[in-house]
Amino acid sequence: MVESFDKQYQPKADRPMAGAVSGKLEMKVILLPKFYGHCPGLKRSLRIADELILESKKDCNPTSPRLRGARKIYYDVPLAHNEEVEKRLKKGGFKEVNIDEIKDGKSQYFLISAHGASPAKIALLESKNYVIKSAVCPTVEHVQKIAMADHAAAYKIVIFGKKDHPEIKGVNGCVSDSSIVVSHADDGLMIKLDQKTSVICQTTISSDKFAEFVQNLKKSNPKVEIITRNTICPIVEDRVRKCSAYVETEKPDLVVVVGSKTSSNTKQLASKLSKIVPTLLVADEEEIKEEDFKNIKTVLVVSGTSAPPEIVERVAERLRTYERRKKAK
Repeated sequence: MVESFDKQYQPKADRPMAGAVSGKLEMKVILLPKFYGHCPGLKRSLRIADELILESKKDCNPTSPRLRGARKIYYDVPLAHNEEVEKRLKKGGFKEVNIDEIKDGKSQYFLISAHGASPAKIALLESKNYVIKSAVCPTVEHVQKIAMADHAAAYKIVIFGKKDHPEIKGVNGCVSDSSIVVSHADDGLMIKLDQKTSVICQTTISSDKFAEFVQNLKKSNPKVEIITRNTICPIVEDRVRKCSAYVETEKPDLVVVVGSKTSSNTKQLASKLSKIVPTLLVADEEEIKEEDFKNIKTVLVVSGTSAPPEIVERVAERLRTYERRKKAK
């Protein structure tokens, strides 16, 4: 399903002509390496997952009742918020489980996703005899360490992010679930603090919204010491900033953002760009239709950091087939 992030966007012939060359409308597809592909943290996590698949196949032990076949790999949170990535890992032998329903992991592997996990969850997995492997993003680990250090220094922890997001669950769990978690900038006006406070944020959150939240929190608590920890992933922030700057300057007729609707960084990117030019969010090339690009002259293809680069390239190639057809007419 194609999702428009711009209410003014009108697909097909209803949208005004973008421009014509020699009496014919031609479309230019722009795909720049700096605007798509996995971030280093996710590349690392996927490499760990691939290595674990190979390792699991070597672990067959005919003499062990537990390991007569290849060691299984379990998880409860997808490694990344992208359906294509999850399908590939399942094909390699990954199996999703509800750990609360498992009594004994029987020395099988359990992979902690890039989003991290709380100490309590790790302890639970150990108690159930899983062999724990970590693919936690180093940036997320850094956020957890900041939260624990500030908590140990007697700061109240306030987290700006989605309460049910696995990353936030893990960070909050690192401070014994004692933090205040909010997701709207206006929430800062409602919170009343009675002790020194450290404010951190989800790594994929909007920097503008985080800044607004901190401003509101300080406004409603002028006498309280509040320190701000900008824990937004620099890679995510850099892509949003550079994509926005490019779109502001070049003004393509349309931007196609490739990625999952469940990905926070992808939705943030699409939302930001939609404030500049019409923007579509698609999961893959099957979600785009030629008639929707009938009156488009220039289209920029970008992606969130969780979208596999090969999917982004397939989307661009599908659009180039439309481009070639236009030129042939």
